[in-house]
Amino acid sequence: MSTPARTPAWPDPAGRPEPAGLSEIGADAPDSGPQLPATDPTRAETNPTASEPAPTTSEPDRAGSGSTAGDSGPIGDGLDAELIERLNLAGRELRAATVLFHTTLAQLRGLSPTEEKAVDLLMRAGPLTHAALGEQTGLAPASVSDLIDRLERKGYARRVPHPQDRRRVLVEAELERIQADMAPLFAGWIQDLQELYKRYSRSELELLCDFMTRAAARQQEAAVRLTTS
Repeated sequence: MSTPARTPAWPDPAGRPEPAGLSEIGADAPDSGPQLPATDPTRAETNPTASEPAPTTSEPDRAGSGSTAGDSGPIGDGLDAELIERLNLAGRELRAATVLFHTTLAQLRGLSPTEEKAVDLLMRAGPLTHAALGEQTGLAPASVSDLIDRLERKGYARRVPHPQDRRRVLVEAELERIQADMAPLFAGWIQDLQELYKRYSRSELELLCDFMTRAAARQQEAAVRLTTS
């Protein structure tokens, strides 16, 4: 049985931009539609049907990076305390708005916040093994099994044979059900984002995308440090 290709998720008020769909756990910026986290080359088994991840480049040194639109030059180590405080506050407000949005959405569809986020994760990064789903949600193995059972009963996910090892299974999203049931709830938010994007130039949007991608990667690393320290 073949495994469907990975499908982007729905938009998250605090995720990274994407064309139409849910969110990354812990992201701090708007998502535009039906997206996940950057592929980790050390976890190729997470999605055995995905192609090899493209090599990543190292993050440029702040002191050597070029200026961007509206800047007089790179900030470097001379950080503006007032601006940084505004950025931090904006990020906190966006996270709070995201939690409220997704909690409301989950309640409307009879899902818990954990279930709704798991559906998003499966859409963005799936199909996933039981172990990979546990790693990316932070749940214990027994809790992951219960989560998968609940999602299967509610029609949002299913277990399928692993294409490379028939003794194992993968968990994949029920895409048709999700699109029919969840996507309409994002219509207004997607439209709001499209209008917001029009306020910025292409270079400014690319800068925002770069920042959100780097911020998400660092927050994922911070979560790992919390569990291993």
